[in-house]
Amino acid sequence: MKKYEFTGKTIEINGKTLKQIKRLSSFAGGCDIVGGYIESESNLSHEGNCFVYDNAQVYDNAQVSGDAEVYGDAIVCGNAVVLGNAVVLENAVVYGNAVVSGDAEVYGKAQVCGFARVLGNAVVLGNAVVYDDAQVTENESKQEHLEYFLAIKHTASLLTKEVNDRLASGWKLHGTTQTMPNIYSQALIR
Repeated sequence: MKKYEFTGKTIEINGKTLKQIKRLSSFAGGCDIVGGYIESESNLSHEGNCFVYDNAQVYDNAQVSGDAEVYGDAIVCGNAVVLGNAVVLENAVVYGNAVVSGDAEVYGKAQVCGFARVLGNAVVLGNAVVYDDAQVTENESKQEHLEYFLAIKHTASLLTKEVNDRLASGWKLHGTTQTMPNIYSQALIR
């Protein structure tokens, strides 16, 4: 059973025609919801509750599935995959062969690209750029606070001395939820 259809409205992006979608009332609690833009039905699964909202765009071979959502002016393109309960919103861009999954969130002007992975409950925000083979995850520790791990395969360029010192001592960042968003928003991770 299809959960969305095309509205007939199109936009041109990088020489591609993207079509606006509308979530059908049978999947939207009794009313149709006008959504964002996809290039083809292969970009957005008809399974699960996944959807593309607002002015968000999904194109090329990119896929959104499961219960994942793409909002605002976010872009998912290339061979990128957004799945699970992941959310990509605002002006975030996920492209290349990147994967955003689990309950991860990517927002602000953040970019996830290359073969990067954003997994679990991880949050990437601000102007952060996660690329190459980087992996960002978040796990709850036994001390009942959150520890963030950045697995980085290449050199990292970060804007604060504190973060550079931490990277130099074993390529792992540990911090609380109060401090990590600042690090993410300033980090350029390779």
